Amino acid sequence: MSRGKVLGMRLWVWLAAVVLIPGAAVYAASEAEVLSQARASLQSGAGVGPVCMDAVQAMRASGLSVEGTSGALAETLLRAGIESGRDGVALGAEIAEGLLAAFLAAEVPPEEVLRAMSSGILGLRAAAARAGLDQAALQAAIEQRVAGLGLSDELAAQLAALIPAAFAAEVAETYTAPPTAPAAPARPPTQVSDFYDPTVSPSQ
Repeated sequence: MSRGKVLGMRLWVWLAAVVLIPGAAVYAASEAEVLSQARASLQSGAGVGPVCMDAVQAMRASGLSVEGTSGALAETLLRAGIESGRDGVALGAEIAEGLLAAFLAAEVPPEEVLRAMSSGILGLRAAAARAGLDQAALQAAIEQRVAGLGLSDELAAQLAALIPAAFAAEVAETYTAPPTAPAAPARPPTQVSDFYDPTVSPSQ
């Protein structure tokens, strides 16, 4: 998928994220609300791409950290899909693609895109570990999906290094608590910011 197609993907406005009412203040969604809405949308049959777009737009509109929320979002979506009977490996790869497309469409700064993708992959790993999914198969599926997106050479190379680094991290299985409303899953660990740097050990 080219960047033009990514940017041309349909952007839905989520009322729970920003509600504009004449004479009223803008409503900023909490992290728990973003996750709850994303989970409900996916389980009601919405596509992964639009769900990710909505969630990232809600994060940005509400002043939430994209990097800090993406892991919990990825975990929440994969757990919700598995609970609905979907193939976890295929869905995990689709979520990774959906998050990346949403970050690019929302014009998230490049450095934050990489950190948010690291966070998202940790979230996918956490959900996969709880469901007993094959982590190697999940990694391969994500790599294959991302490789087919037609990204710039620089971004493609960065992601090619980032994905295995995130899968090599030792923190993923305890990355977040199971998402339960209204409480939100825990924030990503601080070392997430280093995962896209090939000179930094992922175990640091």
